[in-house]
Amino acid sequence: MDNNQTTIVSPEQNNTDILELISKIAVGQVGFNNEFISMNKRMNYLEDSLDKRIFVSSGQRLEIRKHVKAAVASIAKRKEWDYKIVSKVLFNAIYSDLNEQYNVPSYNDLPAKYFGEIVEKIDDWRPNQVIKDRVEKKL
Repeated sequence: MDNNQTTIVSPEQNNTDILELISKIAVGQVGFNNEFISMNKRMNYLEDSLDKRIFVSSGQRLEIRKHVKAAVASIAKRKEWDYKIVSKVLFNAIYSDLNEQYNVPSYNDLPAKYFGEIVEKIDDWRPNQVIKDRVEKKL
């Protein structure tokens, strides 16, 4: 066939060819979407896994200690408790609550992802009745 010659195709054949092409594109798009969803799920899983394995830095641990110390001092002052007598109970209670809330054995293992939230929890921490009773026994 000469490049200058045109082939006459019936409208029905042209529509069929177009529909087949659209169908192939749609099948390819569905496959792509499924692969994209699968890769996105794997990436989210890896990010979640890494978030649990990246712990607070030494600078963040220092900041946590400062906030805990300030919280203990503030609570002791507000309750009119002798800081030297009650501080150990309050320190242990705050760190125990943090470790329990984040399911870690030590505050060194707190997830860095939640550092801001952790500091807020420390600043908002209040002793429960059990802690208050322990403190009262010390006084």
